[in-house]
Amino acid sequence: MAKAKTESSHVAAIVSDPASPPETILVAGYPGTSAFDGYERLYFTPDLSTWIDIPKDDILHQAPISGDPLGAVYVWIRQGSHLLYKGQAPPDAGDAGGEAEASEKS
Repeated sequence: MAKAKTESSHVAAIVSDPASPPETILVAGYPGTSAFDGYERLYFTPDLSTWIDIPKDDILHQAPISGDPLGAVYVWIRQGSHLLYKGQAPPDAGDAGGEAEASEKS
């Protein structure tokens, strides 16, 4: 009898319907507190010079990067999420151009 394959924990956390998995983008970095309510910040570099703010509702899953002494994580984000890049403000803060849409090119 063949042994059943075990689903990866990140797959189980992200895919609720195997017939229709969500479209996602994957980023990696160092989690931090955002300056905006409803967002989480992810710094791309250890020197904290580059970051994005991600709507909390669009974060599908986070997982630690094994062996990173500074605590880097992988973050799966819903494709189409309105990400705020370094220094930008959310549209409701009066800056309609301060957002970017998450895509595979991000």
